Amino acid sequence: VCLAAETCGHVDFNTRGDVWYSSEPFHCGDVPPGHVTYWQIFQKVVLTAILWGCGTAMGEVPPYFLSYKAASAGRRNEMYEGLQESLTSTAPQAGFVTRLAARMQAWMMRVIQQHGFVGILLLASYPNAAFDLCGICCGAFLMPFWQFFGATLIGKGVFKVSGQAMFFVALFRRASRTAVLALISKLLPHSLPFGLTKPGGPAPAELLTSFVDRQIAKFESAVTSKAAEHRAETRWWWQRRLDTFAANFRSKEAFQAWAYKQIPDTVAEVWGWIIFVLITMFAVSSINTLAQSHKVWLNEQEQWQQQRQQCEADVNGKPKQQ
Repeated sequence: VCLAAETCGHVDFNTRGDVWYSSEPFHCGDVPPGHVTYWQIFQKVVLTAILWGCGTAMGEVPPYFLSYKAASAGRRNEMYEGLQESLTSTAPQAGFVTRLAARMQAWMMRVIQQHGFVGILLLASYPNAAFDLCGICCGAFLMPFWQFFGATLIGKGVFKVSGQAMFFVALFRRASRTAVLALISKLLPHSLPFGLTKPGGPAPAELLTSFVDRQIAKFESAVTSKAAEHRAETRWWWQRRLDTFAANFRSKEAFQAWAYKQIPDTVAEVWGWIIFVLITMFAVSSINTLAQSHKVWLNEQEQWQQQRQQCEADVNGKPKQQ
């Protein structure tokens, strides 16, 4: 959106089909160009960001309901029991990341128990990858639904996404980025300790500015080239995929060249791979949880069947058949 606003000189363009995925020809419209302020771009994206935040808040409801139903019915809650076990079984010899994650989980549980609505609002108001634990804990504590969901909706749908939108608009709008980097340059030292800065080399502020500008330039170039490629392409998507597969796997050299291109060289691409790994880990964890829950259910059914057979044998005065 920032690239489109700076290209067009206004924000009166359609963002539903032109901007988000950069796969359609972009049209600025007939509005004359002019100066685009920071708040104009923020107002352009904030509604979409809020809708996205509300969607993420709704995604926290299933863990809460599963945990709440199990707690209200007096049944075992495998999710909450697994969380408690992971917190109590963290050995001193465990890795630093494992111990740090366990401490963060314990802190989140204390915040929820002690502060209720305000605590959930606080935990939902910043990017929190472990927020799923809040839904599990709130359900196990039998917290009322609207207390949990209201705090989650306000935190994720208003505070968190507004801060993220302000940050990314400031990062991708050229004038705002220049001002922020200039402020950071005044705060950074002229050299790094322990000989990390080479004599006569650029200052840390210059390295940071160059790195940020280079990453954003690569991202904008990718957006522009993708849009141009889409305009020039008239075949169906599956035809393009088949041709790409045939071209990249026709020889060892072609495959190596294709694999080299997949190596991320921008922050956006690295972050995309991180999100992919996190989603994969979440999917594997969900499958394992479902499998464990099904195994527990099968064991309970087997025990119940054995008890029933034993009772029938006792009533009939017959020994239990093995």
